[in-house]
Amino acid sequence: MSAIETRARHGIYRGLAALAIGAASLACASFGAGTDPPADPAAVQEDTSRSESQDPQATLQLDPEQLFDEGRAAYNRGEYRAAIGQFDLAIAIDPLLADAFEYRGRAYYKLGDYPAAIDNLDMAITLDAENASAYFNRARSQYKLEAYSQAISDLNQALAIEPNDPRAYYYRGRAHYKQGNYQNAVQDESEAIALDPAFTAAYYYRGRAQYKLENYGQAVVDLSETIRLDPAFAMAYFYRGRAHAKLDEFGLAIADLNMSLQLGLTPGTQERARVILDEIGG
Repeated sequence: MSAIETRARHGIYRGLAALAIGAASLACASFGAGTDPPADPAAVQEDTSRSESQDPQATLQLDPEQLFDEGRAAYNRGEYRAAIGQFDLAIAIDPLLADAFEYRGRAYYKLGDYPAAIDNLDMAITLDAENASAYFNRARSQYKLEAYSQAISDLNQALAIEPNDPRAYYYRGRAHYKQGNYQNAVQDESEAIALDPAFTAAYYYRGRAQYKLENYGQAVVDLSETIRLDPAFAMAYFYRGRAHAKLDEFGLAIADLNMSLQLGLTPGTQERARVILDEIGG
């Protein structure tokens, strides 16, 4: 959903919100349905007051911050569509609520709708240009769309605001890796590890980048640390096996490749592992 579509929906949601508290005159204005307004505006005010007195929770439920909090709670439970519904209402009431745009973007990311995620994160950044989290999450969506240069640009912005976020270095390293900039990938993953020495995935991607740079010994070191931190990491065994093979350490290579097959690989990677095993006598 684009930012334009989002804004178009604001009038609809304002109308729904108004109906919820009995403000019929505002609802008609928001929907533009052409319905004649009540003849006696005082009656509308009286009805609204009666509705609020009968349901003291109505105003609270329509508070944008409360709606945002409910949406964030749903997001944290993994209920992403329910979260989006709450963020829709919060934004309809307060179109300047940057956090709601950010979290709605994050929810769309979780649902795999990366263009919608980017649209919402664009709005979050427009409303709050110092929101490092919004840049970071937009970068992740750009990465998923294989827009690696845009991802790197967003991660540069995120790190300019929050220079001690290991996740931003990690994802920037992955984007550099995808572009074939393996030395930059090593540098970024090293920064991530310096900030978080137990960052398993950073060791893994640094090991893969070292392999691409033909630094096979260092690749073995990084992939061994990956396996120490996560002994069931099948792809770490696969790449460590390949590095051992490049170092003519065929016994170790065979053991690692067989372990990767036991732990489970994708069909294409399984085939590659078996080809390597055949080539080295495994």
